[in-house]
Amino acid sequence: MSRCAAMAVFFFLFSASSPLVARQRNADSVQRMIDEGKRLFREKRYEQALSLFQVALERSKEPRPAVVYVIGRCQEELGRLEEAVASYESFLSMKAPRGAKAKARTAIEKLKKELAASARGVIELRVKPEGARISVDGRFVGRSPCAPIPVEPGVHEVAVEADGHVRAVERVEVSRGGRREMVVALGRELSPEPERPPEIRPTSGAEPPAAVEPPTPQVESASAAADLGLWTWVSLGTGGALVVAASIAYGLGEADHRKILDAEGYGSGGVVDMTQQEAEALEQSGDRKKLAGYVLWGVGGAALAAAVVLFVLDAGDEPADRVRFGASPAPGGGALVIGGRF
Repeated sequence: MSRCAAMAVFFFLFSASSPLVARQRNADSVQRMIDEGKRLFREKRYEQALSLFQVALERSKEPRPAVVYVIGRCQEELGRLEEAVASYESFLSMKAPRGAKAKARTAIEKLKKELAASARGVIELRVKPEGARISVDGRFVGRSPCAPIPVEPGVHEVAVEADGHVRAVERVEVSRGGRREMVVALGRELSPEPERPPEIRPTSGAEPPAAVEPPTPQVESASAAADLGLWTWVSLGTGGALVVAASIAYGLGEADHRKILDAEGYGSGGVVDMTQQEAEALEQSGDRKKLAGYVLWGVGGAALAAAVVLFVLDAGDEPADRVRFGASPAPGGGALVIGGRF
């Protein structure tokens, strides 16, 4: 009887303690998963950490606000913003320290702003010419080149205009979080044609008025007049210098010839104080110098004549009224005569 009673007591105690043992084992397993998840989170292995935290939360028999909060952190780091907001809001419904709840509220506000911003689309514009005015839905947004323009999802009217160019308007559709690129090159405005004066037709029996030609404008060229004056003085100076040089050359040639005539005994039949070779050399030298004098006289005379012509042209009257050319006989040849009034 005593053995049966002992066995009954043993089975009673075993059956009463087994749920406690199982619960303790489950709690230990959950805690190990949480600790492993924290290690993975510190190593920035957010996907593996999130899986462990979610399993631990599912197996836990009691609420664990700290696990819910760190699940939100993992979802935030993974870019799953909407899920993170839901986790943070679930955390706020649990019993938790005020400081932790304040951090959760701050994270919720930040994530909601990011979600709102990510829902907007963007229009990127490349416009020619630079400085063109850009408007979206009638609202001025800037001048080209400009930064990407954030817009709400939907259809928008984009207008681009610049002075002297044709205004461009285009409707574009932007999806949620989408990006639309536009290239706009404005064309030049065509200048309006000038208005023609009304045509006057004569009435019957009347003669049409004679066409009056507009006077031809007379443009005096100051530079041309200055050039004429310059060349006049150049020709005059050159001609004078050549005439002087011609006179000197002729005089030197005449001096050589006179040396022969002035030689002692020349023409008297006596002994001449000069050899035949010296006389011939002086004669040839004198001939060459006189010939050079004749040439220089001719060129100098032509230069002086050109100076006279340029002077007359510079005076502004017709050359035919002011200058006269002629030829006249002269002893041993002829002469060129230039006459005029000044």
